[in-house]
Amino acid sequence: MKYCPACRSQYTDPTLRFCLQDGSVLQTPELKQSQIDTVAFSNPATAPHIRLTEEMNLYAPPAPEPAPAAAPVPPPVQHPEPPSMPTAVPPWETNKNGAPARLWLTVGPVLLAVAAAAFGGWYYFKNQEKRPAQSENLAVVSTPAAAPSPSAEPSKPATKGGWTESDSPANAGSEDAKKEIAALVESWRKAAEARKVTDYLGHYADKIDYFDKETATPADVRAEMQKVFDKYKSVEVTLTDVRVAVNADDTAATAVFDKEWSYETDKDLSEGKAHTRLQFEKKGTEWKIVGETYQRVYYMEN
Repeated sequence: MKYCPACRSQYTDPTLRFCLQDGSVLQTPELKQSQIDTVAFSNPATAPHIRLTEEMNLYAPPAPEPAPAAAPVPPPVQHPEPPSMPTAVPPWETNKNGAPARLWLTVGPVLLAVAAAAFGGWYYFKNQEKRPAQSENLAVVSTPAAAPSPSAEPSKPATKGGWTESDSPANAGSEDAKKEIAALVESWRKAAEARKVTDYLGHYADKIDYFDKETATPADVRAEMQKVFDKYKSVEVTLTDVRVAVNADDTAATAVFDKEWSYETDKDLSEGKAHTRLQFEKKGTEWKIVGETYQRVYYMEN
């Protein structure tokens, strides 16, 4: 118990230090040994020994009751840690010395571009090797009615005049036969340019190797030329570099030349140039065309 020395108010709360009436410091009366109550413990298990009276601090606040003993917690199970693996560091993060290596971000795309270009070039040249040889001039495309597409033949290197010596026919016949064949070729050209179908067909035999038709007739030639004469008002044909060869007994001949044509109307125009071959045979006393083809097409425009 505490009391106020000023107002003599008494307080049983041992935790108070000042008077609630006037704020004076509370004091504790001196007690004799006989006035101190004997402390008894109802639970000896919680108090292994009792301190002597003079050792007790009667003026201290009462000690809190001890918390009940908690149940023992089993120690955590210790699992062995797996061996640490070295962390892979990408080449663009660090180099072998551990320093930043951002150079890969710049060099990488360049290397990929070079590799792609190399592969593209290899693929292109590989496909070029697989393609058949083509003429150094324009490839054969669609042909006008008067100039059907020739049968495919191996391309040959051009020389002066647009053809090689290998295109030139054998030359063993007489000079008179050669001049006769040259005159027939010129007559054949004029008949086409004059749009005279009857005169034009008079130069052909009954059976002709006509481009891709091995057994054509003059009627087949007429059908082709009639389309040209009906569609175009102007027909111009020019022959250059004419060469003629006749066999030894003057029964067969070959003429090769560059043929250039231009068919025109008010709205349409067809032009082209081809290295042409005409084959002749002597039927009785007359020479007739038994074969016609384009050995090489330089260009065609419709």
